[in-house]
Amino acid sequence: MSTWYLDWARDHCIAFGFGDNQAETVLAWGPVFIQLFTEAELRAATKNMLASADAPKFASDHRGAIIRSVQNTRANAGRKANTSSLVSGACRDCGGCGIIVVPHPGCTDDYPPRMKPILPMPRADPTGLTRTMGVCCVMCEAGGRTRAASEHHGRPLATISEYEHAYPNWRQVQAERQRVLNASRSAPTPEEIAELERTLRAARMRAAERDRLRTAS
Repeated sequence: MSTWYLDWARDHCIAFGFGDNQAETVLAWGPVFIQLFTEAELRAATKNMLASADAPKFASDHRGAIIRSVQNTRANAGRKANTSSLVSGACRDCGGCGIIVVPHPGCTDDYPPRMKPILPMPRADPTGLTRTMGVCCVMCEAGGRTRAASEHHGRPLATISEYEHAYPNWRQVQAERQRVLNASRSAPTPEEIAELERTLRAARMRAAERDRLRTAS
């Protein structure tokens, strides 16, 4: 995994007080985020989320917030530069990124696992919130390219049309999730920050060892 991503993940997790489990969640995004975003975009997303009163509390919900922040940044940059619709964010659905962030319904216990057929409303307890996932926009070229890229890598993403057909209540669920998250934010403790530092140092060492073994082979 790229060193710059590990550096960003460490700084992002410390900023929001994530512990070991949540840090592992952020690290797991690496293979996809490295392809989609630059280090500058991710650091800008962290800064924007810290300044926002609506930043989610849990790492599983940060994935969608980060994608939205990058979408907004790209859209604003595109409008200022008056460039193509792909960069300018002319697409009102995805902001020119090609991905729309939606609630994840969770998976069944079957093998292979499948997404559950019902998208439930979140409980007042924030630990009961569903995760987020990305689906491809169908209204712009960026969405088509995102879908094609995911198919090329053997993990095709659903389109927003397919998702909305399966979960027509997703917009109401999204709004309720954000309301619950806004009411449950808390500051990180020094112990949580120290624990996170240990987790990320270990992840950095594992990544360096994998890179060394690949180079040696």
